[in-house]
Amino acid sequence: MKRKIIAFCSVLVCCIIAFLIFYHNTQYNKYTVKGAAYITEKNKHLVGTEVVEGKGQVEEYDEHIMLKYSKTIKNIPDEMNLVDSALISDFVTKEKNNEYITPEIIETNGSIGVFTKDDGSGWKLNKGDSLVFNFDKYQSKATKNQTAVIGYVVNGKMVKGENFKDLSGSYEITADEPGEYYIYTIDASSEYLAFKEGSISVHEC
Repeated sequence: MKRKIIAFCSVLVCCIIAFLIFYHNTQYNKYTVKGAAYITEKNKHLVGTEVVEGKGQVEEYDEHIMLKYSKTIKNIPDEMNLVDSALISDFVTKEKNNEYITPEIIETNGSIGVFTKDDGSGWKLNKGDSLVFNFDKYQSKATKNQTAVIGYVVNGKMVKGENFKDLSGSYEITADEPGEYYIYTIDASSEYLAFKEGSISVHEC
């Protein structure tokens, strides 16, 4: 009798664990991302996947804003083909050993992610100073070469960026004028674009 009770309890525990795992996955799989967001437990299952819209999904929003409300971007040139309603999200970096560590982020098509210092400001550069962004992307399961656009903002104006298809790379700009500079990323693919932690460093001339 005692063995039967133990066996029953073991089966019951296994059933409860299986149910909790199923419930956990079901709840998290409801989440999608619109715009750009920090990678979290709730959305990490989206990394490397296609954007699929469906009923019952819950969109996860970070504090993203449109151009007219942005504190970092005040002007987007027409040749960039970005609408004023494009979603802009600021992401805070952490200073470590004279570098700024960029967080893991995930983006949807056309969304703009802007890296800032911990107080929301950019990097003050003099003419001739350089800003370097070293990055690593997560591999997409949907396509081999996923395009990310990486560029910079100077004194509120967006400057057209460069296309990057490799998983790892480095983007460097040299200041043509003194001012406040930010690094931005844009998802130029139809899938979720996700970045691992990277770094931004300043090199004075």
